[in-house]
Amino acid sequence: MSVESLVPDTRISQFDLHLLVGERVDQDGRCGGLTGRLTYAADLFDEETARSFSSMFTRVLAALVDCPSRPVGDADMIGEDERARLLDIGRGEHCSPDASVLPDPFRAHADRRPDAIALVHEGTSVSYREFDERVNRCARALIAAGVGPETRVGLMIGQSVELVVAMYAVSVAGGAYVPLDPSLPPGRIAQIVAAAEPAVVVRAGGASADVDLDGAAVIEVDDPTHARLSAAPVTDAERLAPLRPENIAYVLFTSGSTGVPKGVAVTHRAVTNQMRWLRERFDLGPDDVSVLHTPATFDLSVWEFWGWSTCGGRLVIADRGRHPDPRVMIALLERERVTTFHGVPTMLGMLLSGVEDRLPSTLRRVLSIGESLPAATAREFAARSDAELVNLYGPTEAAVSVTDHPVTDADVHGVPIGTPVWNTGVHVLDDRLGAVPLGAVGELYLSGEQLARGYVARAGETAGRFVADPFGSGGRLYRTGDLVRWVTTARGPELDYVGRRDLQVKIRGFRIELGEIEDALRACPGVAAAAATVQQDAHRGDRVVAFVVTSDGTAPDTAALRTSLGERLPNYMVPADIRAIDCLPKGSTGKLDRNALPLVPAAPAEHRPPATAVESAVAKVFGKVLGIESVGRDDDFFRSGGTSLVAVRAVSELAAALERPVPLEWLFAYPVVAELAERIERSEREGEESASTAFDVVFPLRTGPATGEPVFFVHPVVGLAWGFSRLAEFVEAGRPVYGLQSPALSGTEELPGSIREWAALYVDEIRRAHPDGPYHLVGWSMGGVIAHEMAVQLQRRGSSVGSLVLLDAHVPAPLPESVDPQSVALAALSGLDNGDRATPHVGDITSILERVEHGGDVFPSVELFLAGIGHSFDVLERHLPERFDGDLLFVGSRSSSSPEDDSRRDWTEFVTGRVHRHDIDVSHWAMTGEHACRTVGPLLAAWCNRRVCPNCEAYERDSTLRVGD
Repeated sequence: MSVESLVPDTRISQFDLHLLVGERVDQDGRCGGLTGRLTYAADLFDEETARSFSSMFTRVLAALVDCPSRPVGDADMIGEDERARLLDIGRGEHCSPDASVLPDPFRAHADRRPDAIALVHEGTSVSYREFDERVNRCARALIAAGVGPETRVGLMIGQSVELVVAMYAVSVAGGAYVPLDPSLPPGRIAQIVAAAEPAVVVRAGGASADVDLDGAAVIEVDDPTHARLSAAPVTDAERLAPLRPENIAYVLFTSGSTGVPKGVAVTHRAVTNQMRWLRERFDLGPDDVSVLHTPATFDLSVWEFWGWSTCGGRLVIADRGRHPDPRVMIALLERERVTTFHGVPTMLGMLLSGVEDRLPSTLRRVLSIGESLPAATAREFAARSDAELVNLYGPTEAAVSVTDHPVTDADVHGVPIGTPVWNTGVHVLDDRLGAVPLGAVGELYLSGEQLARGYVARAGETAGRFVADPFGSGGRLYRTGDLVRWVTTARGPELDYVGRRDLQVKIRGFRIELGEIEDALRACPGVAAAAATVQQDAHRGDRVVAFVVTSDGTAPDTAALRTSLGERLPNYMVPADIRAIDCLPKGSTGKLDRNALPLVPAAPAEHRPPATAVESAVAKVFGKVLGIESVGRDDDFFRSGGTSLVAVRAVSELAAALERPVPLEWLFAYPVVAELAERIERSEREGEESASTAFDVVFPLRTGPATGEPVFFVHPVVGLAWGFSRLAEFVEAGRPVYGLQSPALSGTEELPGSIREWAALYVDEIRRAHPDGPYHLVGWSMGGVIAHEMAVQLQRRGSSVGSLVLLDAHVPAPLPESVDPQSVALAALSGLDNGDRATPHVGDITSILERVEHGGDVFPSVELFLAGIGHSFDVLERHLPERFDGDLLFVGSRSSSSPEDDSRRDWTEFVTGRVHRHDIDVSHWAMTGEHACRTVGPLLAAWCNRRVCPNCEAYERDSTLRVGD
């Protein structure tokens, strides 16, 4: 036998990165330490990158050997030279700041070109001279009302010339403007007013006079008495104090982590730095035309409100109600020869969807900010316009934008956010505020002139987000919460946006970036837009769900999508479910509203086929009415897409298949295939009567032993309580839950002649079912009015009312016009049938009610049903509510609210306690759908179980913190 030593060939890497470590042995066979060799895949890494890995690894090892007790995170990985390089590339160009304030550039252009057009709105033009005079008169009125530097002034004006006048007037007077969008719910406006404490509120035409302004003085922007005031330019001598760059220019409110909005106070120095950079970077001049289409509450609007006057250009004000239509917006751009357009990527994508050929040739530049710009959107833009597309990044806390990247053809897989603007620093740091290496992901921190002063009346939160700058000379850093990395492009090192730190989720122990999943989906053929979210399942934990919008509107091939994602992402990042959606939900700013994505029922962890003949029959019927090919014994009817009216069709089909009645309430109580089958089998074994209570006045929404305090859900105007089935799941276990339904459904009783009689009937019914309280009442629409009256009568009889909840219930008032019962029935029943998509079907009421047929137990007649609706409206408008002694939880429909309707949702004078009001973005007839239940369910559970409102608790906790600060 012969033995020889072999030296392995280490020139070929066995893995993407392969570190070989061995002992170094001298000639005497003694160990002389360790030696290593790092090999790498040449198609993934170059030699410089591999050497940097080796250098950082040995530097960390040396640091830990030098001090074994040192935490690994404290070891210096990059060295002083690399740290200095990173600081240098993260430092924007220095430009000496001047002493100007926000209105100064406008003042100069108004003097230089007074007859030039400043504003255009709905075909009317306003010159610089006319605009300047209106601003100066309003500013003097504000000064006379006590407005000066550091004074906050609310602007409760819709998008109009008057809003721009008021905004400039506040700035000229020296104050800080606070947008109070009149289209916001009154509760949201009240929160902003409470936090901002404006001394004055400017409005136009007496709009929103019913909103509580907490004692603020009110000024009309074009009050006729202003005509007596001077229109000459306002000087520091007239102001209450000199206006300085350090004074606050505006306060914008963003969503807070507690659910209460927080106000970001931005100084003149910060925003003038941004405006000067904007003018120079894009060579803006008097011939530039921009369009105002963004709500003043969103910081992107600062560009639109102030950019035009910085360069002496012109501002075109879009009709807020019509600009979301891409064709209308494109026509406006073409008609007004707009040169500069600002928008979030979602808005840009919408605009492109309305282009038949190319965007207007007058466009010179499009500035995209607010969201990650998809590479596919950038490519489509390049194919439809010769204008410059620029991707920018910036939070509200740093005066709009802090980085920019001109999009090029090289941006194939992603679009960087670029390099810092003037007088701004960007730092990519780890959790210890240490710089991370080039290419590594870290959190983005900002420094420089554009940082906001902080959050209004939130010293604690300001201190948590604005921290000491360890790299500068006593300055501050703003912690953005955004994850980024340095990448090398043709322009050199640029920042690449990875995603929100709070969108970094953990699934089965793996850290997942939702943004990465969305990018991978958008890269798939045929996908125009995508969104990913995490949804909770009580039995199986968190799971990733994705939604896609296809380019041609057809259903996506989800199997092909999953295969494509599997080639790009690790298995644990592939969504558990991929669903098509017509369009991604957006908030008022145009950004993706991730919370509004629909709930997707979870598939069972393992498909178990039906085990008995009855289970097979139930599964077959479920599959038929829900359009599902394979239904197992663990599948839940409602979580698989079933609705109240579909449930009626299901039990009708099931009764026919089993040749025996199946009460509707059994499906509500036992929605899982195996559970419903067992209930049916038990009734056969025990010879139980199975008469349906589907149209009874008291309809059980939960069956079985229950000893807790009962909860009663009171029907809307159509009389059915079936729609409460999903919401009833949020009531804690062990409590009986019922629906109260109109006597019109059974046709066995005469309809009550008033709301008081109606409530008395129901009080008798619930006391018969449960003689002792406390009683918990939940009323939707008309049911809210009845529930309120029931609570009054119960208290009068000496019974305890545990809680009262009203879902979008209007205070009764005479109707302005007659109501068509058939239209109401169509809207309501279609809402029940479609869940969140509460829109009427095409067809008449008879075709709808035919689908509600339940064995031989159907509505007595269409005529009686419609007559019951008409009668309900008659008694409603004659009712005058009394006062309930206690608090009330009110959840309203924001999307169907109007100023007139909103005044009828105010129940304050009809309770002795407090009204806890919360509005949600669903229609009136979708108040019990899946989307609504995501918000209403937890509120209902907390209110009925603990008599607390979690949203208001968070607000009160935050208020306590502010006092302590």
